[in-house]
Amino acid sequence: MIASQQDAKDVASAFDEFINEESPSGKYNLHDVPGPKNAFKEIEGLVIQEGKHVIAVLEGGDWEKGVEDLKKDLAQVQSGIEEVSGALKNYATKLEARGA
Repeated sequence: MIASQQDAKDVASAFDEFINEESPSGKYNLHDVPGPKNAFKEIEGLVIQEGKHVIAVLEGGDWEKGVEDLKKDLAQVQSGIEEVSGALKNYATKLEARGA
């Protein structure tokens, strides 16, 4: 729960670390599978874009209003994250099976 400006800064920092981690498209050799490679790149781009949006909101002048605005979109974001997570796991499983 974000209850203070320091909490908001901590969450923004965690998002920043997350979006700067190695992406799935960098973990696997995807040169021979352009379909999954393009899908990973597209999904990663969305994750980075949304992560930067959260960071900007939390680091903005009115972090409390920003948190309330983010809460309004939370259900939709959670649903989207679950879909993206499932898609990434499916691709990763297929790539691992292919490499074994």
